[in-house]
Amino acid sequence: MRQKGFTLIEILVVIFIMSLMVGLATLNTSHDGRKDEVNLQAKRLGYYYQAIADEALFQGKNLALNLSERNLQPMILVAEEITAEDGTVSREYKWQNYDNPRLPVFTLPDNYRFAISLDGQALQVPVELPAADKAEQNLLFIFTASGDQSISESSISILDTDYVAKVAGDGLGRFDVSEEAHYAQE
Repeated sequence: MRQKGFTLIEILVVIFIMSLMVGLATLNTSHDGRKDEVNLQAKRLGYYYQAIADEALFQGKNLALNLSERNLQPMILVAEEITAEDGTVSREYKWQNYDNPRLPVFTLPDNYRFAISLDGQALQVPVELPAADKAEQNLLFIFTASGDQSISESSISILDTDYVAKVAGDGLGRFDVSEEAHYAQE
């Protein structure tokens, strides 16, 4: 006659199944979606850089980005003819907003911030975009018609986290989100 109760093997199987379920539940609930969001914004930025570089190359025009912590405004180098009093004509080059529906202003969500370094030099990015009539004072990241750019590294972060994702430019018009979001201390 069999005694009532559980065998040791039955108890071990139940404990194993319960610990497996608790482990899976912990993995699913401890995932921080903000890390994925930082990666998504970095990919958006990489695609945006690539679109600007391609536009400059295909249009044969020098383009640039007017930068702030949250916005990137496409700019174009435009020549203006200036006639002096003596009748001589000269050209003056100025950066102006590039109005193209395929390249709207790139804007990060409110709690995200953007930083950039060109050729290894960190740039001081203003909080807001300078006014359009102050184009000479704008901070520009230039995309030349020849396809050459500065070697760059841009980073995107969320203010209340330590996650940072990077977009690297190789100087030849190619941009890569080569680094997944990680803690800034690493």
